[in-house]
Amino acid sequence: MESGGEVSGVRSRARPRNWLPVGIVAAMVGLSGCATPDERSAAPEGMSSSPTPTTPPVADASVGACSDAQPRVELVPRAASPGDRVRLRGRCFVSRYWSRLEPQEGYGVALIASVDDTGHPVERERDITCELIAHAKHRFALDDRGRLRGSFEVPQDGVCFQQNETRPVRSGKYGLLLGCHTCNVATLKIRR
Repeated sequence: MESGGEVSGVRSRARPRNWLPVGIVAAMVGLSGCATPDERSAAPEGMSSSPTPTTPPVADASVGACSDAQPRVELVPRAASPGDRVRLRGRCFVSRYWSRLEPQEGYGVALIASVDDTGHPVERERDITCELIAHAKHRFALDDRGRLRGSFEVPQDGVCFQQNETRPVRSGKYGLLLGCHTCNVATLKIRR
């Protein structure tokens, strides 16, 4: 581990020597998990290229047309605890990426959050010590009209990205990944 230091009075956290922010890694590999070779310059239509959870433009699957090609996902319930089953309902999964996605490919269904030393999701970059990815047991299907139906079980724990460290899923907001690391389609609040 590299040792932490101080810059302008701000103490930096120690990071493993091979640590790279996910946004840099995604750019280096061309988002290969989310796109075909000719689509690697950007995340799938409507997805954030940011590794941190973002709220989709429209969270209710019953609202709006698909003209902007942004998937809309509704989670029932919107807040859950580890071990709970959450239903997925969505529409507007119409880009070429989504039409080729298989339920067990890549990340499948996973929760993602930047967490601090205590394992709680945080937003301030200086507090982040781990990008927690918690893979969920899931079942889903996408039909030829771009509709999503399925469910997943909220996982008990996850693994820090590019680190060999397991941490529990704690209370806070998590992005819901579908298929790839940057394919954040919804936000789920975890309560413990």
